[in-house]
Amino acid sequence: MRTFEASLRLYSQHVDLNALCRDANLLPCGVPMDPPHGNGFCVVPLDFRDMDLQDAVAAVCSDLAPHRQSLRQLRKRGGEIELSVIWYAAGAASGTVDAKRLKQLGELGIDLAISVYSSRLV
Repeated sequence: MRTFEASLRLYSQHVDLNALCRDANLLPCGVPMDPPHGNGFCVVPLDFRDMDLQDAVAAVCSDLAPHRQSLRQLRKRGGEIELSVIWYAAGAASGTVDAKRLKQLGELGIDLAISVYSSRLV
């Protein structure tokens, strides 16, 4: 059983998320919602089979580093980017995202959200 799944979640009222995803080679599930129909929002599922959490975060940072300016512009214009991790645990579990990776996420303007669920519930 996979230990975790992850997605990027992008929010913005002022940035074209379709264009941002296209330029950054991100494939959102469905069609991003854009204003004026509400807040701009999209979810980009990420596939990290056979990776631990540390390696997955490193892959996100590496893949998105060339698009740093676009991501910073999203933040500057009031948007948000979140790496959402859902972690499934059968009991006690732990994982580490080291300071280097956290710094890289921060430099890209990406928040890290981790939700833990008991595997008995899934």
